[in-house]
Amino acid sequence: MAVLLPLTFMNSSGDAVAAAAAAKHIPLEDITVIHDDIDFPLGVVRLRQGGGSGGHKGLESIAARLGSAGFNRVRVGIGRPVDPDADVSEFVLSPFDPDETGLEVMLDAAVECVEAVIRDGIEAAINRCNRRQPG
Repeated sequence: MAVLLPLTFMNSSGDAVAAAAAAKHIPLEDITVIHDDIDFPLGVVRLRQGGGSGGHKGLESIAARLGSAGFNRVRVGIGRPVDPDADVSEFVLSPFDPDETGLEVMLDAAVECVEAVIRDGIEAAINRCNRRQPG
């Protein structure tokens, strides 16, 4: 198992993922990307295999560089800005509000999902992780 924390900009994270996958001979089905998702409320964690980018530039970059969107994803809900006219990019890049609760629980759930993928495989992990999550 290898963990990669790209030092590239998020919109170019496919460069680092593709390079690491090639260097370590990691097949697509063994790649799990953890990413933020504004379509889920803060605290919700969902696991899925493959799918579209939902406009997420980092996922688009990874799919383009790998030549497939079939990698696993741990989607970590951050919610949407309260103001519908707010700049989504600015919202996503801003730090969490100190009053927001449940961040540690959310991160622990994301780690548990990744561990389940490694230990039990993607299908079993999806059944376990997505069933117990609210939202």
